[in-house]
Amino acid sequence: MPRRIIPPILASLGLAATSLVGPILASSGASASGPLLQVASVGMFHGVLVDSTHHSLYLLTSEKGSHVRCSGACLVHWPPVLVKNSVTSVAVSSGVKGMVGFVHRTPTEKQVTFNGFPLY
Repeated sequence: MPRRIIPPILASLGLAATSLVGPILASSGASASGPLLQVASVGMFHGVLVDSTHHSLYLLTSEKGSHVRCSGACLVHWPPVLVKNSVTSVAVSSGVKGMVGFVHRTPTEKQVTFNGFPLY
């Protein structure tokens, strides 16, 4: 499903694509499973976190750690980056500088986080 960047919606949700670059803490592992996180240029924005299909990934600045606010209708517009509970790491390209983790979302799935923020 194609995703469109709508500046007023991004601003109102407090999404910060440019804040995704920080000190290097994420490990790049060939043994990692799940989605590949990469850094790319999207339009005039550089250093944007994207998935393996080059879809931009987003975060909600009011979410941190296990405090997930996006549910219901929000998830229709902002699908979370989910992996099975058995996944212990995700593949990260060398350009991604930050901490990758997880927050449990359902009994069988968890959501990938970046610097403590759940990814969408």
